[in-house]
Amino acid sequence: MALLLYAYCTGVRSSRSIERRCVEDVAFRVLAAGLRPDHVTIAWFRARHATALAGVLVDSLRLCAEAGLVRLGVVALDGTKMAANASPERNRTLAALNRQIKDMIADAERLDAAEAQAADGQGTGLPDGMSDPVTRRRRLREAQQRLEAAKAPVGRHGGRAPAGVSGPLRSGQPGSGGQGPAAAAAEAAAAR
Repeated sequence: MALLLYAYCTGVRSSRSIERRCVEDVAFRVLAAGLRPDHVTIAWFRARHATALAGVLVDSLRLCAEAGLVRLGVVALDGTKMAANASPERNRTLAALNRQIKDMIADAERLDAAEAQAADGQGTGLPDGMSDPVTRRRRLREAQQRLEAAKAPVGRHGGRAPAGVSGPLRSGQPGSGGQGPAAAAAEAAAAR
């Protein structure tokens, strides 16, 4: 809860951004107790505890006001023009704060959904049929066999190595059980 509260107070609403900050930012790392929560875990926690999170945000604002960290009251304006961040749009009522908190949580959910959709569209997820470990292993083994068959060397038998010959025997490397270059030269000389 503290991690989400701090993230929202610092303007970080996306669960993927919070996940990244838990690795890169010391303050986030301390609040996460050195753990690296996954963005899905963060999004599920926020969705499951949205009502409680909104209550904590409102209560924390009330606590800050009571402790004197912020003041709520009347602000008198004169006609002096100066650059400032105290526009009338910045003043909030409790109802406006509640609306803003709900919008903040909805915005975080929308960002997470958009990021998840973008991640799926970019192919960062597993393709169909690859989520099951048994099927994944079988498909990877088949792909490896196809690649090995495609790179089989061309031998003196006119094309690929003869059936039943595999591995180093095809390569003709000395010491591999196949015919080395010296033996091949001697055989060719004897045949003349």
